[in-house]
Amino acid sequence: MRPLHAISPSFRTRAGRWTLAARVLACLCLGMLAACATIAPAGDPSAALTFVVVRHAEKAGDDPRDPSLSEAGQARAQALARLLADEPLTAAHATGYRRTQQTAQPAADAHSLRLTLYDAQLPA
Repeated sequence: MRPLHAISPSFRTRAGRWTLAARVLACLCLGMLAACATIAPAGDPSAALTFVVVRHAEKAGDDPRDPSLSEAGQARAQALARLLADEPLTAAHATGYRRTQQTAQPAADAHSLRLTLYDAQLPA
């Protein structure tokens, strides 16, 4: 059996120069890093972008497949809207289930936002 260094390609020639494969790999890696860079929101370059992830509030027992919120869940959704009232909310997303929409809708309404629905079964 040959040693690993004899099987794997070398990224340097005998003269110590980078091979074409090494240069291409380095460019791809740098390109991927550049693509992952975050861009600050317009206006304040030092402002950080914050995502608020919320699980649906308490559900009622009215429909086993797609329940709405219970009274306690509705109160919690209103409390969430009050908690986020002074935050710069720019988008609100929910799945197609009533309980998730009813949880997010009060906060979206408080910021005059349209609730955007997404399919939780699809990749982000």
